[in-house]
Amino acid sequence: MQQKRYCVIYADPGWRFEVWSEMGLDRSADNPYGTSLLAAIKALDMASIAADDCALFICATFPMLPQALEVMTAWGFAYASGLPWAKDRIGTGYWFRNQSELLLVGTRGDVPAPAPGTQWAGLISAPVREHSRKPDAFYELIEVYFPNLAKIELFARHARPRWDRWGADAPEPVAAEFAMPPRRAQPPPQTNAAAPETAPAVIAHHYTEGGMVEPAARSWLSAAKLALSRSAPVEANRYVDAGLSLTSHLPDGAERHSLELALQLIRVNALWSLKGYNASEVVATLTAAQRLLNAGGGTDGQRISVLSGL
Repeated sequence: MQQKRYCVIYADPGWRFEVWSEMGLDRSADNPYGTSLLAAIKALDMASIAADDCALFICATFPMLPQALEVMTAWGFAYASGLPWAKDRIGTGYWFRNQSELLLVGTRGDVPAPAPGTQWAGLISAPVREHSRKPDAFYELIEVYFPNLAKIELFARHARPRWDRWGADAPEPVAAEFAMPPRRAQPPPQTNAAAPETAPAVIAHHYTEGGMVEPAARSWLSAAKLALSRSAPVEANRYVDAGLSLTSHLPDGAERHSLELALQLIRVNALWSLKGYNASEVVATLTAAQRLLNAGGGTDGQRISVLSGL
């Protein structure tokens, strides 16, 4: 039977760092696409489902913007435009605390832009809902722009009338002949020189298994910082747990307190993103950080962070 082709494709790939790690959810049943490695996403046979004239709407975050554009090109689309989704909750980040995601638009073939005067405003403001769910306004925009064309959502998690859908979590998925990304895909081997910078969680795991408590705890701290920089608060919180489980075995003193304080401050940022500012978990973590400051140690910057949080 001939494969159905679509004039509109909407994709929310599973590359968000909430489910990305060097070790963890990439081997977890919670993540049916493994780590959704960039190569696996780029390798999807988009030509088998995309019409000759086709519009692609793909979700992205600022940390993953270069990868999203890579995927768009690999799938045979040219970047056309995009708009931000402004959230009602502030997340984490180093240069900026993230409060937005992106909806990018790409085209292949002859896809006309909306008629002048019919374009939507270049910003969508909508509240954050359950984990990774995008605003309904994304669907509504696409449906207004292309009301009568065949549409499919890739990596779908919810059903929507008049949309076909595909993905491991999709209700009654269609396009079954479309090859899925490899399940439980593992990251490619890394050289020893790159491992400490690119896979601190792997290093931390080996230190932990070898009973090397202090370097293990510091490596878990590095892994948590890296996860937070990639907008992965769930992973960051998990790495903080691993680090704090080891610090109790270190001699009591300023060095231990400083390490525990750094881990607690990472947890505060992760919990702000996951729970909100006033969550009891955030207050408890800040209180624990304050006790560490009172015990001695900590930098001026850490002290300011704790006091401003409280």
